[in-house]
Amino acid sequence: MAYFGDHPESIRRNENMGDEELEDLKTGPLHALRDSLGNITADYMGDFQRVMYGDDASSDHFPVKGVPAVFEDSGQVQRFLVEVGQDPDAYASITSAQQAYTSMMVHEVVNGESRSTVALEQRISNAVAPGAVIAGIMSEARADATIDAIDEIVGRALLNHSGTNSDTALDIREAATTQAGNSYGEGSMREASGDAS
Repeated sequence: MAYFGDHPESIRRNENMGDEELEDLKTGPLHALRDSLGNITADYMGDFQRVMYGDDASSDHFPVKGVPAVFEDSGQVQRFLVEVGQDPDAYASITSAQQAYTSMMVHEVVNGESRSTVALEQRISNAVAPGAVIAGIMSEARADATIDAIDEIVGRALLNHSGTNSDTALDIREAATTQAGNSYGEGSMREASGDAS
């Protein structure tokens, strides 16, 4: 994981193949593993939430199956999630696991035994915070992937139609937005970019 966090280009996909200005941005040799890395990440959601919360691997605050995974720092984890989360299958796996794990944490806070004197609302807020950070990172990854897909579709369309005017380019971008948004299910480019009104 640390390798991918330090070298996100190894799993990145270059959507601009054939663009001479961006020729140095090659598709990473391990790009095809992103969906599998998403499945693996989903299996270690407790570890990912723990590192995003800043807890030590020896903490029992975030229950995991087996021995806790140790990550160098949360920055590596964030870069890894942003790159891997751009794959629709990885995005789905990680997001589903994050929601299930956060629900389990909230269930434990509400229904589990506790000697804490902290108010229930604050304990629930603490339980959902790491999952909320991961949800935000995954939303960023989804938006990045959608924008990349739109740019690729528009770029190809413009290359194929050298006489394209600005109205036609906008029509192509709108069609691309719809197509790219559909690859991740419901949602739109405006929603993904935070431009919704």
